[in-house]
Amino acid sequence: MSPIKPSLSALRPGGPQPSRLRQINCPQCGGRFEATRKAMSLTCPHCTTHLVFKDVSVDRPIEGRIDTLGDVEIAPTSSLTGDVACGHLVNDGQFEGSAKVHGPIELTGKSETSGELTGISLEVQRGATLQGRARIGRGAAKDRNQDSDDQPPLAAPIKRPKIRVRRAD
Repeated sequence: MSPIKPSLSALRPGGPQPSRLRQINCPQCGGRFEATRKAMSLTCPHCTTHLVFKDVSVDRPIEGRIDTLGDVEIAPTSSLTGDVACGHLVNDGQFEGSAKVHGPIELTGKSETSGELTGISLEVQRGATLQGRARIGRGAAKDRNQDSDDQPPLAAPIKRPKIRVRRAD
């Protein structure tokens, strides 16, 4: 006689807990939906764009661009110079550049930030330094996609290569 296996609904009735979900704004279509925090990639239910999540922790000085729908955290002893496109930004160190964030932006007490910030919400703790321009709110997220056509989308979807097969004659 085989043991009875409990169903998934018996282990977690009602689905995932709200604390284990994150709000997602698709960079392609702007559609909002929820996904579990453990998701590494998924498909937008509105436009079927494949999206990838990767949390990035900056623990040394970096120059360049970071593109992800995950979280970006800048450690207290590190700095980031360049552009960031992410789902959530936490600056505890130094940041100089442009940040386009789908979710909240947090500037901790010892952080130094200069440049342009665009996001849904902004939390600036006492002692933080902010120089530059900040566009905050749901309208800012729509405006940033229409500002310039020469910039890439906020977080580029993965483009699958087209494969062509040729017959050998």
